[in-house]
Amino acid sequence: MARPVAEPAGEIRLLLCRFARALPRAEQYRPLLDSREQAHLAGLRRESARLRFLVGRGLLRHGLSEVLGRAPETLAFELGAQGKPELRDEAACYFNLSHSHDWLALVISRAGPVGVDVEFHGRRNRVDDLARHYFSREEQAQLAGLSGAARRARFFMLWTLREAYAKALGCSLWDTLAGTRVSWPEGGAPALELEGRARQGCGVRWWHLAPAADYSLAVAGLGPQHHQAGLALAEVVPGEAVSPLAPGPLQIISGWCPD
Repeated sequence: MARPVAEPAGEIRLLLCRFARALPRAEQYRPLLDSREQAHLAGLRRESARLRFLVGRGLLRHGLSEVLGRAPETLAFELGAQGKPELRDEAACYFNLSHSHDWLALVISRAGPVGVDVEFHGRRNRVDDLARHYFSREEQAQLAGLSGAARRARFFMLWTLREAYAKALGCSLWDTLAGTRVSWPEGGAPALELEGRARQGCGVRWWHLAPAADYSLAVAGLGPQHHQAGLALAEVVPGEAVSPLAPGPLQIISGWCPD
């Protein structure tokens, strides 16, 4: 049995996986599934959906296995009070999973709730309509000053931060969407701001990065225990050695919102 990874206090681990690299190993993850996961897999009609589900569960189980020092097939999951998946017998281990197009992301923390959202920039075409309905006037002005790929990149930066925060809370995006915004003064640093139902009084440490061209990814860690947290990044194929990533090419920005 592997030894658990000794994470620095409050550190958040982010594991990135390319579906294209992991798909050839997808069937190797099938024996790790429990009966509920097997039933879900059997209900998927498309072969591509079945393979992607296997890779996702492989990343989740192998990623948590490394942190906890347990065999991946021994992990048991259940749904929490708000429907967010949790480990049944590991109260002090928090995780969240997201996928879009060719990228899959898993975030893990031993310190408190976390959320992650990754988005392919070509996924949505109605970015202007979404921004008009759900973004603040300041955010709409940010977008109005940009065009083309830069405009879409800024939209998804603003959107993924909203999703990651809502997922860390374990609530619907629509519960917090109107009260979440990002101010970004010219020449200054971006800042996450919360109001109304989005304010939970716990504080949020957040990151945004670009794992590849035309992708945006955001991570949110709740609570003061994440105030000084670092983000440990690695690209993985589930079940193989972890390859740490250098943060430089990923265009990482981060901040702390005291709420």
